[in-house]
Amino acid sequence: MFPKEFSFDKVCSSCGLQFIGKAANSLFCDDCKTNGIIKKCNYCNTTFRSKYNTTKYCKQCSDKKIFQIGKPLSEETKVKIGNNRKKWTTSNEGLLHYKNLGDKNSENLIRYFKTDVGKKQIQSSAKKQSKTLRNKIKNGDFTPNITNSWTHWDAIIDNGNDVRKFRSSWEACFWLSNQDYEYETVRVNSLMNDDKIYIADFYDKENRILFEIKPKSEFLKKKDKMDSLIDYCKNNDIKFIWINENNILYYINEHIFVTNSQIKQLEKLKKGISNGISKTENKKNRKNR
Repeated sequence: MFPKEFSFDKVCSSCGLQFIGKAANSLFCDDCKTNGIIKKCNYCNTTFRSKYNTTKYCKQCSDKKIFQIGKPLSEETKVKIGNNRKKWTTSNEGLLHYKNLGDKNSENLIRYFKTDVGKKQIQSSAKKQSKTLRNKIKNGDFTPNITNSWTHWDAIIDNGNDVRKFRSSWEACFWLSNQDYEYETVRVNSLMNDDKIYIADFYDKENRILFEIKPKSEFLKKKDKMDSLIDYCKNNDIKFIWINENNILYYINEHIFVTNSQIKQLEKLKKGISNGISKTENKKNRKNR
């Protein structure tokens, strides 16, 4: 207890209770100093405590910013704010701010994804994205980008009116000779892996014939796809034809290949046929030795 001659009888400006102050200008009792002064929310009118005398709203109203509801900005004000924000973001200060913010966010994400919780989130997100992508492929809403998986050049061909890109010269030449066939419209579930969806090459809708273009050297590598397509055709009364180096020229009309780009693709097709036949013969020779 401090000496009585240095104490002052005071009334707390917050709670209204009497207390003994250490100074003549003491305004708040020890309880209000510790827990915050008692205030009334300007929005919801509830009583709350705050350590700051200038606080106008309770924590609930401040967190939700509900005190701003009912006070919409004018269109002129919105335009001014938007223009000022755009101007600031392109300034040196704004660019530096977003760079620093991006660096911090990147560092925080790297640290987070190294934790057990972060790793679980990555796995969960990957599964969801994979499932969504599979459904889009199956429904025909998405087709993977054209990439030449077993060639090293662009398989691009035109018919005079349309320029198309394919995954191989075999597909490009087949399409030019059979333009009424649908390309990559049939999607089939894998027999071996529920997570896989296969896209067939060409479909003759009128005659219900599915064509899969695959050199013989690729058959074993793509056996699950071939088996899945054959099973799909059996269950849906569709004829299945495997196009390879031995029969593809039967479906190619060489007389319609007249432009330089068309002839170029046809030459690549024939070169691919020759290479495919050579590979097959070499395998047979090795087995017979």
